[in-house]
Amino acid sequence: MFILTIIEIEKYILERHNTGSNISFADFLIDKESFVVENTSSQKDYKKIWGKLFGMALDKHNLEGEKKRANWKSIVARINNKDEPNGSTASSSKSSSGTPLNSKEKEFVNKMYTTLKNPKWALATDKIVEDTMHTFVKDCQYEHSSHSLIFDIIDPCWETYFTPNEMEEIRKHHKPQLKSLPVELKEYLNKFAGVHELEKLINIHMQNRFHPSQADLYWVEQTIGDILGLYYYQYDVDNKTEADVVRRLWGFIEKCFDESKFYVISGEKVSTSSSNRINENRSIPGVTPITRKKTGTKVDILIKYLYDDFGAGEAGLSGGSVSTKYITEANLKLPKSLKDITWNLLKMKTKDAQHLCIPGFIISGTELTVKLMDVPTGNICRLYTLGPMPFPLVPDELYKRIVPLITLVWQCKTLLKETLNAIKSDDNIVIPTIDDPIPTSTIPSCIPTPKKRKLSDVNTD
Repeated sequence: MFILTIIEIEKYILERHNTGSNISFADFLIDKESFVVENTSSQKDYKKIWGKLFGMALDKHNLEGEKKRANWKSIVARINNKDEPNGSTASSSKSSSGTPLNSKEKEFVNKMYTTLKNPKWALATDKIVEDTMHTFVKDCQYEHSSHSLIFDIIDPCWETYFTPNEMEEIRKHHKPQLKSLPVELKEYLNKFAGVHELEKLINIHMQNRFHPSQADLYWVEQTIGDILGLYYYQYDVDNKTEADVVRRLWGFIEKCFDESKFYVISGEKVSTSSSNRINENRSIPGVTPITRKKTGTKVDILIKYLYDDFGAGEAGLSGGSVSTKYITEANLKLPKSLKDITWNLLKMKTKDAQHLCIPGFIISGTELTVKLMDVPTGNICRLYTLGPMPFPLVPDELYKRIVPLITLVWQCKTLLKETLNAIKSDDNIVIPTIDDPIPTSTIPSCIPTPKKRKLSDVNTD
């Protein structure tokens, strides 16, 4: 296989040379993508190996290759999907979406749906949303976001249960209001419109600088400057770790919150909200020793105010939106983390839950997807998905790709500020009583994540 690979590379190089075409490793990856995928395993250094083989072939024939940035994105995604076994999740994802629910877990979900505290959501057609979701849940043998009363707007499963008009009503009812960018931010960003040359972009940036007291303008200006620096120094995103990519490409998400009362922490942190939910009923049993405190869900990004979570995010290096890791984290793990945050915050707020909106971020290499969770009625958490949106990797993409990213991140910060204000402005007093000794959330909690177990221990009846 190694010899055949060398022969194919040499054949490609000589064909390009004989026809007078430029020879570059970047073009080879594009022209021979399927060949590279078929002859590559998922070992960590395969990018260097292919580059070395290409260089050896050039040296053998005394040829020089044109230096161009190699784009591995599509190849990496295909390699990851090729090597991913059916029905398994990526090792970095701890979610158990592939574990069947047992009778106890199904009983938990059934009890939640049949003992809801708040009035149910009746659509214009008189269809009850919670009852329809319950019908779907009864047929599920594996965990789904609806087991935690989360209605994912883009989940295709609902096409069977709701008409297009009903889905539109569910989407628009008390929907979050995303504010437009301030005029001054638009005017600054528009200075880069139609400009595709790096030096001209740098000149525009150098001529328009702002003081940190102009918080949003300063943040956008710094973001543009950081990206231009990546272009100038030819930062190679393909040979970097997950932490490298998040820090260098997506660091502007964290910096957006610098001027606010929120702070962002990253790197496999335990969600306080998740920990509160998991350990809510922990006590001294007496008959047996007290159980150890369970660790909450770990997420890659947490947005916090004081001790409470207000947002979360997950990050992955590659694989794209079709990988098992992305599907599991974007459609189950992150939604449950956002539901935990919402559930926890609603212990402090007793009215107007519609004013709460919790953002989540999914970083998949050079793409960003935003999730927004709100409570349109008293029981259901609704989930919106915005994106994915690509990062501007080259100068001629800067304007058209950075504007959507800047806009959505700024809007997420604005929504969180409004959420915090809504909580602080709630003057309702909750006094513990004999019947209600502790504050409880106004919405049901998530289903506990099913534990991996032997097939013989699973009751799917």
